[in-house]
Amino acid sequence: MASISLKYITKKFHKKTAINALNLDIQEGEFFVLLGPSGAGKTTTLRLISGLEKPDQGSILFNSKDVANLAPAHRDCAFVFQQYSLYPHLTVYDNMAFPLRSPLLKTQEAEIKKRVHEIAELLHMESKLQRKATALSGGEMQRVAIGRALVRRPQVYLMDEPLSSLDAKLREELRVELRRIQKSTGSTVVYVTHDQVEATTMADRIGILEEGHLEQVGTPQDIYSNPSSLKVAQRLGSPAINVLPTDWLAGNTDIQLNTKAAFVAIRPEDISIMPASSGPVYKVIECSLAKHLLVTERSGVEVRVSQPMDHSIAPGSTVSLGFSGRGGYQLFGKAGERLAFSH
Repeated sequence: MASISLKYITKKFHKKTAINALNLDIQEGEFFVLLGPSGAGKTTTLRLISGLEKPDQGSILFNSKDVANLAPAHRDCAFVFQQYSLYPHLTVYDNMAFPLRSPLLKTQEAEIKKRVHEIAELLHMESKLQRKATALSGGEMQRVAIGRALVRRPQVYLMDEPLSSLDAKLREELRVELRRIQKSTGSTVVYVTHDQVEATTMADRIGILEEGHLEQVGTPQDIYSNPSSLKVAQRLGSPAINVLPTDWLAGNTDIQLNTKAAFVAIRPEDISIMPASSGPVYKVIECSLAKHLLVTERSGVEVRVSQPMDHSIAPGSTVSLGFSGRGGYQLFGKAGERLAFSH
């Protein structure tokens, strides 16, 4: 297994900068998730690590050794793509055995058989080994694609949204299996997704990538509780964090607002529901008793609340909202930068 260090990596495509002076350290045996929207540079980062792309500037180190000039075949990475990329004329067994039969690895057939059966057992695919790839369901094909990477036992596994094309139930099952396998093997995994549920349930640490810039790196809890910018705060959380005008909380005696603050961000679970007579009125737009989700509106701004509610609340009715103390607030400036509370 390997640690990975990216030092001042820059990559441009024509005039567009895909990755800009990226510095990132991934620990050996870590399940590291790159999270961000489409076009943020996540896949480009994986391709740079694998050697499928070369950086314009900077260095890439595996276990402190610079590999930036090594060909992909010599970096000892296994890449799992979003598409299955299986050989349709081969069986499951032969698809999984394929990388081990390459001239570079020269693995003996007895060892190939052992590894394929071990991984097939981990992925619950032993009964499907003699089936052709075309006879499998989408979830089964993706398991084979993951298994083909696992049998190699490389230094690094690179996974580019491998579950995004699957239905919700299969995604949940494979999230659990991937994390279990990673823990049991101690593998180093770099996993790309735009799905915050995948990121927060699988990652040891998350890197938030926005427009080629690494905004923040930390554990899921660190990033959720202490985001470095408004962009990061809005990246994690479902329902999404509320971003409100600062004057809405100016009368709150629990906190003194920083005079430079342009926005106050508050998580839906940090807002309570009160009778409409208790303060400023919010109109109810949507409510879900099952999901404990209330969507309200005041002066054109939607506010989401995640709290148990009673049956008297219905769309069109009005409520007041109570905001918790300092622990529930995050302050941001006009450019989205995080600000400290005033004292």
